[in-house]
Amino acid sequence: MRHLVYRVQALSQSLLPLVWDFGTLRSAAPQSVSGTSSGDTESAYIRQMIVKFNQGNRNNPDKLQFGHQTGVMAELLASSQAFMRSQKDECSFVSLRDVQRLLDVAGWFYSRRNHIFPAIDRLAHELDSTDEDDEAVAMIDRDKDYTTRSLVLAVGVCYLARLEDSTRIAYAKYIKKKIETLIGGGADTNVYRMSGRKFLFTQIKLCQDMFINEVVNTEAHKNIAKNKALKENVFMMIVCIENRIPLFLVGKPGSSKSLSKAMVMSAMKGKRSESIIFRGMKEV
Repeated sequence: MRHLVYRVQALSQSLLPLVWDFGTLRSAAPQSVSGTSSGDTESAYIRQMIVKFNQGNRNNPDKLQFGHQTGVMAELLASSQAFMRSQKDECSFVSLRDVQRLLDVAGWFYSRRNHIFPAIDRLAHELDSTDEDDEAVAMIDRDKDYTTRSLVLAVGVCYLARLEDSTRIAYAKYIKKKIETLIGGGADTNVYRMSGRKFLFTQIKLCQDMFINEVVNTEAHKNIAKNKALKENVFMMIVCIENRIPLFLVGKPGSSKSLSKAMVMSAMKGKRSESIIFRGMKEV
């Protein structure tokens, strides 16, 4: 995609008087995003979008609301937008559509919270089961926890997945403080005992592992190796199918593109799905 070549035709002189430049929203510089400044129009729009999102879900307790997290979430999204614009490739093209997409995806994760997050927690418990972990789990406010994790997973889908591996680490460092505000501080103070960066990557990895386990736990796919590319492809396909988000898988031959498509199509059969996770999802 980055080397796509196409021809751009010059605009006719007769049309030039009709061209109008509406400009762009002013956004904070990538190094200084810490809230809504007087010249940061985009942050103000983002905050208003979140407030409107909360108001739309206010009368339905089963839908996602950010409540007192609205402010820090607006800062997190403004930071994400600024970071993406600082990139030198196609990742730099972002708009408020990306913000709305993230809100929709976060709402989707939250709407599936009673299936997705318990499955993730069971997987995490199997991977690392200690008495200290059990004590930490008991201290977690489930409703707040599901809200935060829904947001973090949506960040993974809408921003992190676009970036190269090395840039993903830089992005995670960039939004680390915002995530730590959401989870109650750094590794020494929050109940997860993780830094913001580790929390982001851990939640995404666990969700990917959970989805791939549900897909592979069928007779047809039980002997397939769960490599990193396959996990990410399956994760992104499932989320994008459910949320009607266009997805382009670009990679070298052998990077599990066709395999992941076949596996997702085999697993997502609506109410006929073998996995309970997929029975409430679309049939492909």
